[in-house]
Amino acid sequence: MKVCRIYRIATLLSLLLILVGSAGLAAAQVADWVEIPLQFSPDRRFQGFCDQPSQCLVHPDGGAAFAGQPDLFFETDDPTELPRCINNRQFILDNFCENGKWTTRTKLVAMNLVDVARILGSQTDFTLFCGPYTAALNNFNYAVQGVDVLGFIIAPPCIKGIKSIPCVNNFCTLRAKDKTAFATTVNVDLDDEQSFLKALGMPTNACNNVNQNLAQFQPCSQNPSQGILHYHPVLEAIAVLPPVVIASPPNTGQLFNSVIRPRLSAIQNYAAQFNDPTQPPAFNLSFFNTVEKFNNLYLAVRDTDTAFGFLETEKFTKFGSIQIPIEYLGVRYTNIAFKDPNPCTTYIKARDAQAFCENQTTPGASFIAAARRLSQPIYFPYNDSFLVDSFSDLTAKLRLGGKE
Repeated sequence: MKVCRIYRIATLLSLLLILVGSAGLAAAQVADWVEIPLQFSPDRRFQGFCDQPSQCLVHPDGGAAFAGQPDLFFETDDPTELPRCINNRQFILDNFCENGKWTTRTKLVAMNLVDVARILGSQTDFTLFCGPYTAALNNFNYAVQGVDVLGFIIAPPCIKGIKSIPCVNNFCTLRAKDKTAFATTVNVDLDDEQSFLKALGMPTNACNNVNQNLAQFQPCSQNPSQGILHYHPVLEAIAVLPPVVIASPPNTGQLFNSVIRPRLSAIQNYAAQFNDPTQPPAFNLSFFNTVEKFNNLYLAVRDTDTAFGFLETEKFTKFGSIQIPIEYLGVRYTNIAFKDPNPCTTYIKARDAQAFCENQTTPGASFIAAARRLSQPIYFPYNDSFLVDSFSDLTAKLRLGGKE
């Protein structure tokens, strides 16, 4: 869509045309018209425009004068006092603006961990999982210095400005070369009373030595009893890694395109056969083309055996003029020898009769399943079970190397 860069002056231009006649018309004819892409809010509930294509839309009612000020999000509940857009590489909570497209800091942390697997020489033998702490962490019910560690994760919530927010976002764990790493992004300063460093038994100044301008995980000056503490100052992320030397910032875009994109495209291509915009979202999977967050992510690689999956939550899809909350997932297994010759019926349809997994002739070579849940039952067939509730069963509980 083409729009004029000179915003909010249509009335003034009309007045000038009346006053100066053809001179005003000549001025209007040299206005700077440029192509501006339609932007969406992180949950795709709202749409609008930003001044620059590299910016990301926060709220269409936000102020253009507040652009590039993400911290205003925490200071008000009035949409008109929010920034309409924030700049490339800025973020609000987990939502990260990546060259005009929303994604998450968790996704970028995940790509950093894929790079750690590469450094360990294990790029064809690793397991990566990102999700809520309840799914990603084996043990979160313990105390540090007499304080429940949940207090540093989610309960009670942290306070920033006038808002209660999660102290950290989703966690990512990596298993490679018999070594384990984990990482998360934080929503409060490291020196905050609820700093996640305290959950690791570390003082809040443990990472004061890192270079604030270097976009990579850097070792901190103090470490927990196991692993080496790292901090990524651009993503504001904390990681505990095995001994590795990260010589330079990883190219996260290149890693995503080589490791995630082909597997995602296979799922999207499969879902495309069920795309029919005239149908309600229960029967139309076109929203699979807008997978963006990747903060619930799974990838296991054992040579040519792979399992990949994503779960998108806190999203909206549009049908007519109605915005419908939606959750959806896609999984793809490659070279998995299923015990049952019909995994679609046995493993997928048995859990969710409305899931999509049919029309696949070689499930051993590549098997894909797609599913969704919408909040308005009127647009969705009755179901007493949803595959989206089984994301961990379909991914993190899977073991490659043999029959499943």
